[in-house]
Amino acid sequence: IKLAARKKGFAQTRGELISISPERDFVEGVVLILSSGSSLQVEVENEEGESVIGAMVSLDDDWSSRRESVISISSRKKLTDVKGSCRFEHLPPADYKIEVSKGGYSMESRKAKLEEGESKETVRIVLKEGRDLRVLVKNVHDEAVEGARISVQEEGHYFTVIMSSMGRDNSTDSLGSFVLRDQPAKPLYISVQAEGYVAGRRQRVEADQDSVIVILKDAG
Repeated sequence: IKLAARKKGFAQTRGELISISPERDFVEGVVLILSSGSSLQVEVENEEGESVIGAMVSLDDDWSSRRESVISISSRKKLTDVKGSCRFEHLPPADYKIEVSKGGYSMESRKAKLEEGESKETVRIVLKEGRDLRVLVKNVHDEAVEGARISVQEEGHYFTVIMSSMGRDNSTDSLGSFVLRDQPAKPLYISVQAEGYVAGRRQRVEADQDSVIVILKDAG
């Protein structure tokens, strides 16, 4: 099993591996030392160098480089203040992923590494103006496909991420249309799935496009 300690005002300790078996059902001498940990300040600006107020900043474990000796923390979220900044306190040493979102801007992410010991780190993130991308889904008979689910993937990213506004359904309306809000001005790949149709192959969308038409074929 893995043991860790946490208490308000302190950083969560590293995970301590303990072996338990029928022959060894009692362990003593395990010491978990709490410390105040490190702090991470995130400063958010736009391309004009102006502070972005009210941006949502999420801090998560960076799973791509997560170490087994560190027990995952839950996602932490904060809004930037009037100076465009927010601070996360009492963080254990680990690799973190920072995501920043704000209406009118495309989402940005950064990685941060906090080493052993108490430290203060600052990460500056520049938000870029997002674009709206309208996706129109039709079948081979030139009819609108309602209820098609849209997903979008940045070029060079392995995992597909839905980048529509949080909490909104990512399905096409009765006109076969759906608008992806605040997308980055870079090449994207669109994927579409709809009941009764063959899943469409990823379709590339160039950085300067504001609309795309996807044609689905009838299933069997």
